Order: sequence, then structure tokens, then C-alpha cells
Amino acid sequence: MPTRELLESLPAPEELRRRSIVLAALDAVMTTGSPKYVYRPGWRADESLASMDNGAGDEYSIIFGPKGTYVRGFDHESEMNTYDQVDAALWPGLTDHLPAVFRSYIDDFTLDGVPTMTVCLWWAVGDSSWNCSDFAYPDGDVYADGASWMFGALTDWTLEDFLGHATYYGCEMSPALAHHLMASLPLTEEHIAALNPRADATEALAKIEALRYPVQ
Repeated sequence: MPTRELLESLPAPEELRRRSIVLAALDAVMTTGSPKYVYRPGWRADESLASMDNGAGDEYSIIFGPKGTYVRGFDHESEMNTYDQVDAALWPGLTDHLPAVFRSYIDDFTLDGVPTMTVCLWWAVGDSSWNCSDFAYPDGDVYADGASWMFGALTDWTLEDFLGHATYYGCEMSPALAHHLMASLPLTEEHIAALNPRADATEALAKIEALRYPVQ
């Protein structure tokens, strides 16, 4: 989906936060190395950070704070990736309408000091929907920014999609357990064993509780 369709399909901030925690919790149970999905409830004072890094150069960051929610995505193969350009400026118009309360975040996510971004969305306090700047896509290609695939795990919140997402970890999750996770219901040692028999259940529960996911 292009960015402007993502505005309609991305859930409101608190639901987006909840889904981000679910993805991070599943990742914490299934992954022993570098996680793909992360949630940091104490990223900064009064701010939490949800992020995705696929290890291939593509990533997103979502900041939840008292001034609203800021979403930044980066598709490293996108024509809108300006990292290797001489002036190292972001794609023209990408952040033109970004409210001042979010502008400091642009410099938080850089590579060699250069801002990296091909998707920029926000929901400021008082807003009733997601917003983006009005800009021209390269050659009119509305799929050029990577929004069509980057946030799928957050927008495609159906049983079928969630079970498909679980296969990324080599996990054959039962529909009942998938429903349990999708609803943010408390996890137990038995759930951990069903998800990943090799995981230390006590350690896994401690990790996901630190994410603010409920445990028993």
C-alpha cells in the first residue's frame, strides 16, 4: 500500500503501541540473536520506542510520547533513499509538513550523521488520524517509499496474517495461541514452551514482562 493508504490502515496510536509490544514479545521468545522487533518502554523520559530492523538495511522507528506519535521508515533500496547523495538531504517534501514538536526526531535516526528516512507519518495530540506531507514520488511511483511492505506486520492483524508472520521464526503456532497473543492475553511458562521449547521460560517471561506485555 502507498503511504496515503497506510494512513488509513495503520491503527490509532495506542492500538499501534499494543501491536508493537505483541511483535516484540514474540520476537523476545523466539530469538536468541539480534531481534527484528523491539519495544523500549523507557526509551526516554515519557517516551517509548518501537522499532523494526530486518538486518538488511530496512527499518522503522515509532516514537510514542506526550506530544503524539511519530513514525519513520527507511527502505534502503528505495529511490527516495538519499544517503549517498552529495547534499545528503532527505527526499524533497518528505518532512515539509511535519509539526515542529516532532522535528528533533529527524536527527535521532541517522547513518554516519545523515538522516535516513523514506516514510514519515505522525499523529499529534489533538489529531484524529495519521498524517503525512504532500510530496512528489520519484517518477510518480507511489510504492517507491517502502510503505507498501514495511508495516505489514502492524496493519495486517488477522489470524491468517499473524500465523504467517510466525513462520518467520520457524514457529508452527496454533490458532488458539495466535489469538491469545493477538489479544495481548497473559503468557505463562506453558505458552513459552509451546512457542519455543528451547527457550528458558523464566528468562523469556522476564523479558516480555519488561516490554509491558502481561505474564502470569
